[in-house]
Amino acid sequence: MDFISVLFKRDKERPEIEVQQKPDYVYGLITDKKGGFWLEGAEKPNLLLKTRGNYKHSTHRGLPTFLTLHYTAGRGKAIDTLIRAQANGYAFLMIDKPTGKLFQAHPLNRWGSHSGKSEYLYEGKKLKWLSNRSLGIEVGCAGRLSGVYDNGKMRYLDTPDRVEKYTGEVYPWYAFNPTTKLLLGNAKPIPKSRTRKIIFPEFNRQPGFYEKFTAAQEKTLEDFILWYASIKPDFDPLLHLLSHDIISPDRKSDVGGSLSLPLDEYRIKIANKIKEQRGF
Repeated sequence: MDFISVLFKRDKERPEIEVQQKPDYVYGLITDKKGGFWLEGAEKPNLLLKTRGNYKHSTHRGLPTFLTLHYTAGRGKAIDTLIRAQANGYAFLMIDKPTGKLFQAHPLNRWGSHSGKSEYLYEGKKLKWLSNRSLGIEVGCAGRLSGVYDNGKMRYLDTPDRVEKYTGEVYPWYAFNPTTKLLLGNAKPIPKSRTRKIIFPEFNRQPGFYEKFTAAQEKTLEDFILWYASIKPDFDPLLHLLSHDIISPDRKSDVGGSLSLPLDEYRIKIANKIKEQRGF
């Protein structure tokens, strides 16, 4: 299968592959004058995120080996997140919460900081600082949530016992005063219909209440991963699809329970769809 032969075409031609059923492509690919790859179907904000060079040990056209999933732990608007990323020297793709659309503000084949201190055992080697090998995908979402005591102070919900017994409202971190940890007067809870309760650890998921990704965000994420697998034939989600809580488990909880499935089950779901896409 040769997806690479049409990688640089601006139009949306589908690549010829040795199967009867052709994949349904959502995004085309554009190459800029400097050789940077841009997704034709993505939103392009009027800003550029800082990149730091070519991906390390790329196997196809400078594309990264891994995709790393994150949530923003914020209000979810793509443009606000990207403005902060620009100010702090980060680079990643962003899936907007209000619309579910994919935003791109740096070339797909240039790496930028997004994972920080991280490590992953791959092909018998412990890889460290994964940003230069992986493309970060941030999903706009409040992420792991907190409860509140009767006195209005933040209540951490991070153990099975605390999660199982808690019946009150849950809030994002920005609903509390950063100094006193008291609930702000105008704070609004995350509706229970928008939360997912994880009592016991499940693969990458740690106990807690999480804001769910929206259906539109989940679809955009899946569409992008399937598209990426179509242009990078050696992409294997069972090995190459990561999340921040997999590569930095001691300090990060994303994507946790915000994603619809634990990452091991999500990988299998995506792998089965890729098999169908590739005609296996």
